[in-house]
Amino acid sequence: MPDGNIPLRTVLVESYERLLKLLERRLLSRDLAHEALHDTYLQLERGKEIRPIEHPLGYLLKIALNVARGRQRAGRRLLSVAEIEETFDLVDDTPSPAKTVEDRSELEAFERAFAELPPRRQAILLASFSENLSSNEIARRFGLSKRMIDMELKRARETCAEAILKRPKK
Repeated sequence: MPDGNIPLRTVLVESYERLLKLLERRLLSRDLAHEALHDTYLQLERGKEIRPIEHPLGYLLKIALNVARGRQRAGRRLLSVAEIEETFDLVDDTPSPAKTVEDRSELEAFERAFAELPPRRQAILLASFSENLSSNEIARRFGLSKRMIDMELKRARETCAEAILKRPKK
């Protein structure tokens, strides 16, 4: 089977420098232009036969530009060396079994201390943390002064914190 791409490969070889300059200007990279022309030659080498082309230089330039753009798109999808190294340096955020036991112990101590608080203090602490209400809003709800709410919150926090600190270590 005759190879109809021989004339195109010949034009590419003979006009290599001219094509390289045109590509370099469009792509803003001499290396990318070289790679595009090389890939273009390889495509012509292994490709199916192409009918005779009226403007072979323009045709080759178009092929090389398409090859270069394909390389640029593929390059954007690939990770850089720095990104790959950064991926290997990721920290495992999963808590260790010891940390899980410690956290559970703290939670149990908090729950015991909370259960021992007077009902009004429990309700005030819940309003502050669960509902994210301000001292003024809690004061209005309970019909108390802001100062009284602040004192109740302080006592509740201190009681719970003390229970957590004094809990038996597991």
